[in-house]
Amino acid sequence: MPKKGTVVAALIASATLAISMTGCMQATTGSSAADCTPEWNFETIEKGKLIVAAVGTLPYVDIRPGSSEAGGIDGSFYTEFAKRACLSVDFRSLGGPAAVAAMTEKQADVAAGGWYATPERAKSIGQTSSVWFNYNGIVSSAGLGTVDSLQGKTVGVVGGSVYVAPLEAAISSDHVKQYQTADAILQDLKAGRIDAGVGTAVEMGYQVKARNESNLKVVPLESDEKYPELTQGGQVNFPHTKDNTALGQALEDYIKKIQSGGTVQKVLAEYGADDAKYTKQQ
Repeated sequence: MPKKGTVVAALIASATLAISMTGCMQATTGSSAADCTPEWNFETIEKGKLIVAAVGTLPYVDIRPGSSEAGGIDGSFYTEFAKRACLSVDFRSLGGPAAVAAMTEKQADVAAGGWYATPERAKSIGQTSSVWFNYNGIVSSAGLGTVDSLQGKTVGVVGGSVYVAPLEAAISSDHVKQYQTADAILQDLKAGRIDAGVGTAVEMGYQVKARNESNLKVVPLESDEKYPELTQGGQVNFPHTKDNTALGQALEDYIKKIQSGGTVQKVLAEYGADDAKYTKQQ
């Protein structure tokens, strides 16, 4: 899920996962195999390795301890990008606010988690063109489907996400409860401790389906001029260290290739986002 935050370096988790790239690198050492020719040349924080600050929530990214791969939409994209660049991958599981700190403090090259590109984030991190387009939604047992329907309700949202400030402005901060993950929101929603949750429709829909919560409904928000920040959705991009121009250019080239080659559509469809609106240029 999309994140923004302050410097909270102490939140950075120590758990990491090396991803093995068959025939292109040695995952345990991060050094490139002699027969691998990279599609791009750029420097990384650690030579031979792409460090990914990963906010671990499906369908965006799933770090699997003890495994040689990371699941999720961004997990697939970054694994393939690193393979083409002849790099090993180090997915580092972080809480939301720590991901920006990891990039600004040169502890991560890129970030994973379905990040929206915003003017505020552009001040401290690099952002690419849109990879795909996401839409916001409300999850509840009552089928709530508008921001006005949340008035007077207790609403869960992931802390540090782009939804916190506009949601507090719309329904008051007293009615907004912040959580570490979407899964935690759904747990409290099921237990009746909150009335609804706000997040991306793709993530909420995936989580509800994965938990077999047939009593919960996810309603995508229609554009509402009264609440543009909550209802217009966002452009999902690949955030990266701001001053690494060569990395940014490589990511831009990669985006063009996976869009034109159908990879974006294929990966999104695997996680339930198969509607054409998710890849339609806006």
